[in-house]
Amino acid sequence: MANQLAYELIIVGSSAIGPTTSLVKGGVLCAVFYVEKAAVRFRGDQTNPAKGIGKPIEIGGHMILVGEGAIRNAKFIRRDDKDAEVHAEYFDGADVIASFGNYPPANVPVEIVGMDDFLDGIERVQQQLAKVNEDENLAPGERHYD
Repeated sequence: MANQLAYELIIVGSSAIGPTTSLVKGGVLCAVFYVEKAAVRFRGDQTNPAKGIGKPIEIGGHMILVGEGAIRNAKFIRRDDKDAEVHAEYFDGADVIASFGNYPPANVPVEIVGMDDFLDGIERVQQQLAKVNEDENLAPGERHYD
């Protein structure tokens, strides 16, 4: 199972902001971002989002980024006039994606974006999910994630 390496609360205002550089260092493979208080806009292409530019993420929305470069390039800005909170959790593996189970609720979108090699990233995620599925047929102590 992936180990959580760090957590931070990012207060998102009228200026673009991203993860704290010192937290996103060697070994961070996956980040889970979730939005509270107000909607935000996101960009991951090394360009700052603006009030009307960038992918909107609503309150309660989640986003998963895979790859250290993608995580470092993440930038958020508030969508409207109210500051938002973006909770950021940083992990050393992508198998954290499988741990969501029934969370978040079905009506809240979860996205996996931003890999250096998208197909390679999807393959790694599929391999992790396959291991979790295999565990259902193994005895305790033989499982990948005990």
